[in-house]
Amino acid sequence: MLADFAKSIKNAPEIRIHIQKLESNHELKRIKYEAQQKKRLGIFLAWAISLSITALLFTLIYLTNKSFPLSAFGLIPFGIVFALLWSYGLSQGANKRYQTYVTPGAVKLIYGEEAIYKAEGGFETSFLEELDEFKINNLEQEDWIDGYFEGVHCTMGDVSSYHYSSSKNGTNRVYDFRGTIMVFDLNKTASETLIVREGIHLFKGKGLKYGSEEFSQYFKTYCENEFNASYILTPEMQKGILDIRKTISGNLTLIFRGNKLILIRNGRTIDFHLDLKKDDAFNFNIIIDAIIPMAYVVKKLNLDIPYYSD
Repeated sequence: MLADFAKSIKNAPEIRIHIQKLESNHELKRIKYEAQQKKRLGIFLAWAISLSITALLFTLIYLTNKSFPLSAFGLIPFGIVFALLWSYGLSQGANKRYQTYVTPGAVKLIYGEEAIYKAEGGFETSFLEELDEFKINNLEQEDWIDGYFEGVHCTMGDVSSYHYSSSKNGTNRVYDFRGTIMVFDLNKTASETLIVREGIHLFKGKGLKYGSEEFSQYFKTYCENEFNASYILTPEMQKGILDIRKTISGNLTLIFRGNKLILIRNGRTIDFHLDLKKDDAFNFNIIIDAIIPMAYVVKKLNLDIPYYSD
C-alpha cells in the first residue's frame, strides 16, 4: 500500500545521497538554529506576557473587591490556553520556515528537476470555478506542486474556501471547502465528463450504480451513459480507486474530463508533521510522506501506462 510505496521511494540511492547532503548543509543548520531560537524566545515571551496579564487582572480584581471571588480563578486556565495557542503558532511558524527550505529538493527528486514547489499560491481561480464542486469565496492556497512522475504531468495543492458568519458570539470563519486537489494527465480521453463520488451525502442528481459490488458500495458514478463509464472505469481502475480510498484519508471525488483526471480530497490537507528537535533524515522522510500521495495515485491508476485504442 502507500507505506510500502513510500518506503521504496525513500530507499532510492538518490534520496539517501540527498539526505547526507542535508546533514552537512550549513545554511540549513543556520535556518534550523534560528527557527528554534525564535521559537524558544517566542514561547518564553508568550508565557511571560500571559502570566503578567493574568497577574495584573488579579491585582485589579483584588483592588476593586478587596478579595478574590471564585470567578477570578477562571483567569488562570484562560491565561494558560492563551499561552499554549501562542506557543503552538510559533512552533508552526518555525516548522514552516524549515519546510519551505527543504521541500523543493524533495519535490525535484520525486517529480523531476523542473518540478515546482510553492509554499503559497496555487490553482487559477477560474479553474476552481469550472470544477463547480464548492463555493468560491475567500480563497487560501498553499503547498502547490507541479511536475512529472513516470512521465505523467501532475499537479497538487491545498485549497481552502471560506466565508464569515456572524452570530451573537461574534464573527466566525466557516469553511465551504478545505482539502487537497490533484490534477493528472489521463492516458485515455473521456468523451464526456464522468464523476465518481464517495459518500452518499455528497451525491448530486441521479447517479449510475456502476462497477463491482465493493466499488458501488463506496462510490457512485455520474455519467450520461454506461458505455462511457465502462470505458474509463475498467476493473483495474476500480481496484486502484478502492486502494486509494483505503490509504489516502479524506472524502474522495474523481472527475474524468477530456484528457484530465481531477482528484479532490475533501477534509484533509497535505500533512507536514515536522519535529525540529529530530534530525534532518527524520524530517526529510516526513516531507516525502506528505508529497508522495500524488505519485501513488499515478501508479495505482496505471496512468503511466499508455493506452492504445483499437
